[in-house]
Amino acid sequence: MKRVRPLSDGTLQLPPEWLEGTEEFLLLESAEAIVVKKVRRSVAEKTFEEVAAPFRQMARDLEVKAEEVERIIDEQRQAKRKG
Repeated sequence: MKRVRPLSDGTLQLPPEWLEGTEEFLLLESAEAIVVKKVRRSVAEKTFEEVAAPFRQMARDLEVKAEEVERIIDEQRQAKRKG
C-alpha cells in the first residue's frame, strides 16, 4: 500500500504507475487515514445487483431478517456518530 498525500487544493495525487489503463479506485476514509484501493475491473464493471446478489443469497441461507439488518445498520451509524 502506498501513501497518498492530499494536495493544497484537497485533491489526491495518485502515483503515475497507478494511472496506467482504465483503473478505478475506491477511497476508504477513517479517522486516521484515507486509503486508496484499486478496484478490479471485473468488479468495477458489474452492476450493483450483480455484486449484491451473493450477499443477498447468503442472508437468505442464514435466514437473516430485514429487521435484524436494519438494527445492525442503525447500530453502526450510531457508533460512527460517537466517533
